[in-house]
Amino acid sequence: MMNLGLNDLDSQIQNFLSKLSMGKPESLERSLSDSPTQYSAVPDYDFTQIFLRSRRKTDLRRLAILSWYFPEKVRIILQLSLKEYWDKSDQFCVDKEILLVSKAVALAWILSESNWSESDFFGNILNKKECQRLVDSLNFFRNSKRRVKRYTGYCRGYRESNRRAPRSFPRELERWVLDEEIWDQKVLNYQIKVQSILSRIDKFLEEVV
Repeated sequence: MMNLGLNDLDSQIQNFLSKLSMGKPESLERSLSDSPTQYSAVPDYDFTQIFLRSRRKTDLRRLAILSWYFPEKVRIILQLSLKEYWDKSDQFCVDKEILLVSKAVALAWILSESNWSESDFFGNILNKKECQRLVDSLNFFRNSKRRVKRYTGYCRGYRESNRRAPRSFPRELERWVLDEEIWDQKVLNYQIKVQSILSRIDKFLEEVV
């Protein structure tokens, strides 16, 4: 646990960011402020999604923390994109449920739950070289220019056969149906764990305010 207060950590992160070039987030903000009429009917970029080149857990953590210090319009889109990427790579990752709640909760989690020392956090997590690389790589998701094939009504896949009994549900749902009870218990355990951490963080915030 770090021997820092909430405001101290906030100030140190802001000081860290002052040493980075924040030209890319500022550029993304300007793009969002432009009039949509400047773009063609099918713009080059989707301004509702930010493409992330890295999906490593450490990089997602870095961006989640840094996002609270980005311009608001960019922060909202980045955090939605982070949540989507995180859900795909690790649906049961507690970090995303904590670091993307609010700035205060994120800072409190770093101080009280992460087990990072100050040197670990500013030497490994907020590593200047790695954070600059991530910030510079941010961009809106590029729209595909490929023409969408017209649907002909033909779909390749499983063909019904008289040798097989008709299925009551699609093949891809079989395992889900069989494991539904196990899956529901896993989801419940995950939700309980997240709520337990959030409760401890709320208590921590009450004590430091």
